[in-house]
Amino acid sequence: MNNLLNQYVKPWLAKLQIKRAVAIVLASFFILTSTACSSQEVAKTPNTKAMVDRAERNLQKRADNPQELVDNIQNRNPLGNKARETVKNTKNAAQDTAQDLAQGAKYGSRNLKENLSDAAKATPDVVGQAAKTARSADQDAKQAAKAFGQGAKNVVERTAEAAS
Repeated sequence: MNNLLNQYVKPWLAKLQIKRAVAIVLASFFILTSTACSSQEVAKTPNTKAMVDRAERNLQKRADNPQELVDNIQNRNPLGNKARETVKNTKNAAQDTAQDLAQGAKYGSRNLKENLSDAAKATPDVVGQAAKTARSADQDAKQAAKAFGQGAKNVVERTAEAAS
């Protein structure tokens, strides 16, 4: 067996060049890959019936004069319709906002008027209560001063009694 290996296999391996083998393997891989991937691209191409139908629809949309062309463009232009709708919606929203603002201003002025009226009615009561509170505080201060004076007098008398 060893003799067979030395006689046939080793010389064959010596003649075999690794670079060529790698180049052959890579070339085979690229050929197989490109062939496999190109079949998907063929599947993606549109069929002829769909193309014929599309061409017929385009012919039906054709205009014979400039006015028909303008009409076709206006009718088929969804962006133009959307723009018109957007302008209409914006106009309606602006009108609604103006109405809401007017109603809010009317309500605010009515509320302010009521608050001012309530404040005018309450002012005499508040002023009267403040005057009453001030008189009461004055009386309390007088009583406190009188009590303080009496207390100081008592302290002086007791101190004098204790010193004698």
